[in-house]
Amino acid sequence: MDFSLIPALLAGLLATVVMSLLMEALVFKGASSMPSMSLIIGSLFSEDRDTAMTIGNGVHFLILGTMLSGIGYAAALSVLEDPRWYAGVALGLIHGTAVGVGLGLLDEHHVKVRSVIERRAPRRRRPLRDEKRVGSIRPGMFGVNWGDLTPLVLMSAHAANGYVFFLVYDLVTGGG
Repeated sequence: MDFSLIPALLAGLLATVVMSLLMEALVFKGASSMPSMSLIIGSLFSEDRDTAMTIGNGVHFLILGTMLSGIGYAAALSVLEDPRWYAGVALGLIHGTAVGVGLGLLDEHHVKVRSVIERRAPRRRRPLRDEKRVGSIRPGMFGVNWGDLTPLVLMSAHAANGYVFFLVYDLVTGGG
C-alpha cells in the first residue's frame, strides 16, 4: 500500500472521531468513568474546564488524531507488502498500549490531574466534575482507577480506531 497524505489525514480524522464516540458511549453506558481524552489533553494547558476542552479538542482531533496518527498509521501500512484490516487493528492496539502507559505516567507528571482517591473509596471511582477547574482521579496504568473495564474500553476503542483507519484509507486510496 503506497503512502498518500490526504487520505491519511482524512482516515486519521474519521478514525479519531469514531474512537472518541465509542469511548464516550462506553462511558455513558457505565463501562468506565474515564474523562474525555480532549479534557485530559486540554488540562495540560489549562485548569479551566471550558478552555481545556477547547484546546484539548483541537490537539486531540487535529494534531494527534488527524496528523500524527493519520500519517503514522499510513506510513506503517505503506511498509507492509499487502496489508489487511487486521494490520490496522494491530496498529490500534499498539497505539492503545502507548496511551495506556501514558495514562499511568500522568500520576507523576501531569500536575493538573489531582488525586481524590481515599483509602476506603469504592473500587469504581468517578472523576470530579468541578464546573470551573479540571480535576480527576489519577488514572493509573491503562486507566484502572477509572473503573475495572477502563483498560478494555481503552484498548477496544483503539482497536476500532485502527480498523476504521484501515477501511477508510484503503477505500480512499483504492487499496494500492
